[in-house]
Amino acid sequence: MKKQIYLLTMFIMIHCGHVISAATWKIFLYADSSDNLSDMIIKNITDIIRGKPNDTVDFMIQLHAYYMTGLRYRVTAQGLAFIEEIQLSDDNQQNFINGAQWAFANNSADYTMLIISNHGWGILDPQWNEQAQEWQVHEGGLSNNCMIEKSSLSLMNEQHNQHKGFLFTAKPRSYLANPKLFEGLSYITTHILNNKLDIIAFDTCMGDMLEIGYGVAPYADYLVGSQSCSLPDGFAYQGIIEALNHQHVPRDIAKAMVQAFDSYYKQHDKSGIYTHAALDLSQIYTVCKALNTIIDNLLTMPEFASAMLKACNNSPRFCLWPMYTDGVAWAKNVQYQLTLLPQPDAINTLHSALQNFYQSAAQLVVAQCGGHSTLGLAHGFAIYLPNGTIDDSYYTTSFAQESQWVTFLEFIQHI
Repeated sequence: MKKQIYLLTMFIMIHCGHVISAATWKIFLYADSSDNLSDMIIKNITDIIRGKPNDTVDFMIQLHAYYMTGLRYRVTAQGLAFIEEIQLSDDNQQNFINGAQWAFANNSADYTMLIISNHGWGILDPQWNEQAQEWQVHEGGLSNNCMIEKSSLSLMNEQHNQHKGFLFTAKPRSYLANPKLFEGLSYITTHILNNKLDIIAFDTCMGDMLEIGYGVAPYADYLVGSQSCSLPDGFAYQGIIEALNHQHVPRDIAKAMVQAFDSYYKQHDKSGIYTHAALDLSQIYTVCKALNTIIDNLLTMPEFASAMLKACNNSPRFCLWPMYTDGVAWAKNVQYQLTLLPQPDAINTLHSALQNFYQSAAQLVVAQCGGHSTLGLAHGFAIYLPNGTIDDSYYTTSFAQESQWVTFLEFIQHI
């Protein structure tokens, strides 16, 4: 309702010949740099200061930098202002909510953005292996090998040795699991903002997944993130501030964030592994419905099992994530494999479903970019496609429980 009133006011004032004030933004960067990212958060904050947010941009930062200490700042055109030091608890979800309560208190901005910056795994929730001293899922642990395809050239790149995700801390050894993240967003949007976030952005690896979008869609209008690795310094914050200073609406800001990311990574990611996209979350359920229709059709054709398995095996695997692929690339592989079958009419049964999926995916992806190594492989969002056992944590996700995808994964397992 707030946004509708604001847009109506703009219309009336323009047509009455009055000067209107620019749209205002409240940005909250919630960052944890305690796990080998302290150098990079210094760069990030410095880049935000260099961007000089104008008086329409209220930029708040809460940082977990060391021990159990949280540091709070505000960035303005005059520079960085230290606000206060707080003591964090062992409850990551409550820390997240408390940070938002502080940053968005008495919010009167026209638009809001939440940026989450840290390490992680996308939709999966790993377990800490004390003996191996690493986070692990069924597919194994984090590696510094960046692979475009599982069976192709392994690209070693020192820039990618520190990967980002969802709020992992070194001490205590914990993180904000996906269900807790979504619960926290529910509380923030219901009890603090009384409205959806305009943009949620993951300055992380693997924030741009269909499953993540599905989980945050009730709480945000747009999602910005990567479907593969990010450099340890993550977002191009100077470019983001420049966009905000020009008073764009959320859709334009989301596009500009992708453009800024692309410009920065073209210069700094020589391996060309990067991907980045902005998603219009109002389209997420249409995409999921279209995907369900494809699965329903595939599962009624057991004679196509071999083709389905080949399609999965040939789907691109990005960076260090052998358990994730691109959603559209997977569908195109299915389409291609069916055309190779002896029955020339085999693809006709699925043609309409596949075309509907492509069209809905195009509506979901507002903007997308990628490096030279991901060209033609990344189309805007990732999806979970394990090579073996389905990770236990995946079954707890709302996407797995409410879509046909996990049924398809279980079918593939038994071929």
